[in-house]
Amino acid sequence: MDMIKIILPGIYSSIQDNGRRGYRKFGMPLSGAMDPYAFRRGNLILGNKPGSAAVEITGHGFECEFQGDAKICVTGADLGVELKRGNKKINLGKIISVKKGERLNFTRTVCGLRAYMHIAGGIDSAVRMGSRSMQRSEKLNAGDKLGVLENSTGLSRGYYSNSYIEESGDYILRVRKGPDANLFPDKYLKQLKKAVFTVSSYHDRMGIRLDHSIKIEPVVKSIVTKPVFPGCIQMPGNGSPIIIMNDGQTTGGYPIWVVIEKEDLRIAGQLKSGDNIKFLHV
Repeated sequence: MDMIKIILPGIYSSIQDNGRRGYRKFGMPLSGAMDPYAFRRGNLILGNKPGSAAVEITGHGFECEFQGDAKICVTGADLGVELKRGNKKINLGKIISVKKGERLNFTRTVCGLRAYMHIAGGIDSAVRMGSRSMQRSEKLNAGDKLGVLENSTGLSRGYYSNSYIEESGDYILRVRKGPDANLFPDKYLKQLKKAVFTVSSYHDRMGIRLDHSIKIEPVVKSIVTKPVFPGCIQMPGNGSPIIIMNDGQTTGGYPIWVVIEKEDLRIAGQLKSGDNIKFLHV
């Protein structure tokens, strides 16, 4: 049954789950939640089956109305989420009971960029190639109605903290050498301790372009096209690093300098314009 009606879709909102795994060899992007930690925790807290789909909300401005009583949980970025019951503020990572006709509103961006609205049972949507995730360029629109599955046991199995999302916008990302690290002089890795990279205005679910304070030039500026993956950092000829993300291409012809540690992909998924990054080589 339809349980959620989209009133305002915000900047970019979509249905996401664990992603479309096993199809990258056919050129299909992974998709899935950009902050895998926040996504996974929301399902644990509600007692949903692992990987149950949720709504990924980018930035503030999203509003929805519930067509029936439900239990929900919001994780990820603090986007000033309120239940329009006297503008009651919603605590992240807590189970909230909502009534039919009530609206949930994401009012302001406090820290981070992407929040996840989970509902007990999980979002019901079309399964394509083993996933309910919307693909690149697909998004929710005003008036859309979302159904809900019955995948919840109702047994809460965890807690959530978004302490890894900094209100200051200053982050440290752990990285290791990429497959093409030999094409870069060693001096660049040494400079990582003091170099600051800034998230540019060019960022989305495909990738994140960075501005930086040092000039990085690979010995070879283009290579034979090879597989790329979420978390790898390509270095185009103009020297502006690009972090490949979930909806990014599956192959690329720019050298891969470094790769973000898997656990820190949750931070990469929360980066917004103006955030500052230091890389820690491990």
